[in-house]
Amino acid sequence: MRYFVVVFCLSLSSLTLFADAGLDGIKGEEGGFGSSGSNGSISINFIPTNATFSYPLYLPILSCDINEVERAMLAGSNVNEPIYTSRRFTPLSVAIISGCVEVLEVIINNSDERNRPDFDVVMFNSDDSTFNIYQYLLIKDESQMPNIAVRPESLSKLKLILPYVTNALHLKELTSDIVKILTSSDNIYSNYPNNLTAVSLIKDQIRNLGLEID
Repeated sequence: MRYFVVVFCLSLSSLTLFADAGLDGIKGEEGGFGSSGSNGSISINFIPTNATFSYPLYLPILSCDINEVERAMLAGSNVNEPIYTSRRFTPLSVAIISGCVEVLEVIINNSDERNRPDFDVVMFNSDDSTFNIYQYLLIKDESQMPNIAVRPESLSKLKLILPYVTNALHLKELTSDIVKILTSSDNIYSNYPNNLTAVSLIKDQIRNLGLEID
């Protein structure tokens, strides 16, 4: 079996090809036919030219690959830094929107103090629009009224996030309307346990940070 590793360095991108040439066929007996060789395989690793040092976190977060997330952070990928030079969304925002609970937990429990997630900053989506992480997790779209029930995975993410929020005023501003929607009499799930827990967690953290609840 022969293996060839071909690396092309292009001005537009970094492209690495790993090619397996496959197996040669076996010579046949005199007067007979030999067997066919096996097909080779190829994989492509494409790294955009506008990728930052946080880029290695992007795909592992999307695929919930905890081991690769840990490796990327150990290698220096920062969860709060933009993934691309041309946009402002970060691995942290991807973990909130698209990542699994386990990945968010790994990011939060990272032992590197310089790479702790910052939940108090303005979050950006992939199209560079800002988004409210609490609205996304708990209601997503107010047009869902009156059928808003907080989902278990969203509640689990909220439980992970809130203890690391330090800006009480910002938290209160982002969640005041959400709390009203979750507890509104128009919401048929207002007494749903997940809704009640989410509201309680938010209010408790605001109080813990020294602000009164209206």
